[in-house]
Amino acid sequence: MKRIFLLCAAAMSLFAAEAQTTKKGKKTKAISAEAKAKANAAQLEQERQQKFEDERIERLAYDSIRRENDKLADARFDSERVAVKESKIKMIDSTNKESWKAAAIQKENALKAERNRNQIVSAANLGPQQSRLVKDITQAYNDKAKVILDNVSLDDATKKTQLAALNQERRDKIKAAIGKAKERKLEKERKEFVQKNGEDTEAAWIDQAAVVSSN
Repeated sequence: MKRIFLLCAAAMSLFAAEAQTTKKGKKTKAISAEAKAKANAAQLEQERQQKFEDERIERLAYDSIRRENDKLADARFDSERVAVKESKIKMIDSTNKESWKAAAIQKENALKAERNRNQIVSAANLGPQQSRLVKDITQAYNDKAKVILDNVSLDDATKKTQLAALNQERRDKIKAAIGKAKERKLEKERKEFVQKNGEDTEAAWIDQAAVVSSN
């Protein structure tokens, strides 16, 4: 009986040991599967983070290249803009210089012509009122003569004919303003002044017209 009891106890102990081993095996397998799942998840997360990092670096590289290209484009644009601006400034300066030079010459010629007329009317013994009338008439006909001279549609012969008629009209106007005798005196003084001092640039057409008339 004792022997049977011992055999039963041994069997139960063996069964318990096997059950414990099976339980440990199942637990070990469960731990192994969980660890594997965690490892897979960790790997996936690592791969995701690596992909994110790669994309970030790629974006940084793209942004860096884009910014560099933008800087180059801006620098090229600024350079071209500066070049155009400098070119315009040079052109404007050149134009202004020519305009100022022409204006200065014109002003100088006008002052010279005014001095010449003052000397001529003074030599002809004209009073202040008659002097003013003569200078105004002379200026008006100088302007009309310039229109004829600048007319490119007229040939030289036509210009000379028109200038001769214009000069006669000028002299008639002056005669009506100061009288025939004073007009002759004035014309004499004008010719002598030209011989001594050179031709008045604005009134040069008068002598040309007078030559045509005398012929």
